[in-house]
Amino acid sequence: MNSSVHLDAQIGIYVIDASLTVESDFTLNLSQGTNLFFNTGVNFTVNGTLYANKNNFALAGLTNDHWGYIDFTNQFSAGSYLTNCEIINSAGLKIRNGADIMLDNNHIKNSTQGIYIYNSQPLILNNYIEDPTQNGIYGDASGLSPIIQGNKIYQFTNMYSYQGIYLGNNTNARVIGNDVNGFLHGAYLGGGCYTETMLADGYSPYPNNRFMNNRYGITTAWGSSTIAGWDDQSAAFNSIYGNQTYDAYCYQHSWLAAYYDYWGSNPQLYADGTSFLEVEEFLPENPWSQKSKKLTSSVAGLENQLLLKPDSLSIFEGIILERQGKINQAINFYKKLIRDDMYVDFAFAKLLDIKNRYDRKELKGYFKSIANSNNIHKAKLKKIVADLELNDNLFYNAISNYNNAISVSNSYDGINARFAKLFAYANVKNDIDSASILLSELRQLSLTEDEFLMKLQMADNLLSEKRFFKTSQTIDAVVNSYDISQNYPNPFNPSTTIRYQIPEDGMVTLKVYDILGREVKTLVNDFKTKGHYEVNFDASNLASGLYIYEIKSGSFKTSKKMTFIK
Repeated sequence: MNSSVHLDAQIGIYVIDASLTVESDFTLNLSQGTNLFFNTGVNFTVNGTLYANKNNFALAGLTNDHWGYIDFTNQFSAGSYLTNCEIINSAGLKIRNGADIMLDNNHIKNSTQGIYIYNSQPLILNNYIEDPTQNGIYGDASGLSPIIQGNKIYQFTNMYSYQGIYLGNNTNARVIGNDVNGFLHGAYLGGGCYTETMLADGYSPYPNNRFMNNRYGITTAWGSSTIAGWDDQSAAFNSIYGNQTYDAYCYQHSWLAAYYDYWGSNPQLYADGTSFLEVEEFLPENPWSQKSKKLTSSVAGLENQLLLKPDSLSIFEGIILERQGKINQAINFYKKLIRDDMYVDFAFAKLLDIKNRYDRKELKGYFKSIANSNNIHKAKLKKIVADLELNDNLFYNAISNYNNAISVSNSYDGINARFAKLFAYANVKNDIDSASILLSELRQLSLTEDEFLMKLQMADNLLSEKRFFKTSQTIDAVVNSYDISQNYPNPFNPSTTIRYQIPEDGMVTLKVYDILGREVKTLVNDFKTKGHYEVNFDASNLASGLYIYEIKSGSFKTSKKMTFIK
């Protein structure tokens, strides 16, 4: 039986020249003032527990490259924290598969991407995400509720591209008191998300969020619902102004309620014919120029709002019931919306939110039942069931339901299921070969919708990061088999990456042949110690066509095909 092992890294400077892993039964405690410098592309993987306070994580040497990710991989990482740390020139932070950690008051500077959340609900508090090349925070956590509060997310160099905060795939986050500046979308809330700009207990900061100097301030899309202020002034006091195209933008069956927010002198608001914006009680002064204070919600205020405007605001009835503690009645209200085929995306999101928040496990059975009987929304429901199976660690049940969703829809819901399947293979199984095939299939669909393009970019990030994977230095890590992966990308032009692993020391040869069996290049011919390796193959001087790469080490020998297209 393995017992938990705690390691204390003493204060000092450490240069990490190969990827470092904290295994699942280990705890690594970094002493304050410890500095870790990583070589280009080197990852820091946390399968266990990491405690870091007042530490520096940076790139070794004087280059403009990036080192890899700090990657919290699973539920064994839950309880980890990074506080008051400097994280400079990294690929970013990944929080995946139930790694419910805390990031508080860190400076994440010049990363490829700030923070990536997958099927986890971390606390992301008071961080400064400065000038990421791509997204500030990207959240894909179906039915879960990450807390994103008090962060400064600024883009200075690659302005008006990517998202300050991206939430998709039924993520039910709480977005509170953030300051987002310089992005394409200050906040993009899509894929059936339900977002409130206050905490579950009704806490709202004053001032609240500020989305300023983006192309779009706050965007709600594809069946999503956003509450950025109610008539009782809860979730209010956001500042959404000075954005280039729209300050608030709703499209594809979405809605945004925003009371008591500041919109500047010339607000630009737009909802397409399928969506609505409920924007009232404009604030005359910017809360960000006022003294801060704490606000809490009022059930009575919401009830009055419902009585005053029963037609347009009756969908709030379930939220009022929930605030009153009448959870069963709220559940029945949302089920009735689904039966009546009214605001179904909102109802799905709220039932997922209730399942997670109040541990109402029986709602999984409800979704399974209606997924088999509701033909109007079958693809969407099958995908939701797949997400629920994935959250319960039933990977192959999830894949089966994703496949069912894909088989009944070639439109948004079916494509969404394809992406969810891809991200499951990449994040849960680390099966880059299967994920790459799915990515290739998605590219063949010639997708043009913004949300899909955002997901394609994220898929590229997750898969291309493997080119950074170097020999692994782990705490209690074991390589117990020979293996060589499919090259990525494939097809490629002009270069591609091949990864392999060997379980024992020995000579390794890795050669490339043309289709006639003629050797065109030797990539490796050297003695290697056991571990993981990668090698880059540049075909710039070769003709387009099919090539074969073959590895030999000891008694192990295997080959794979790859395609070069100029």
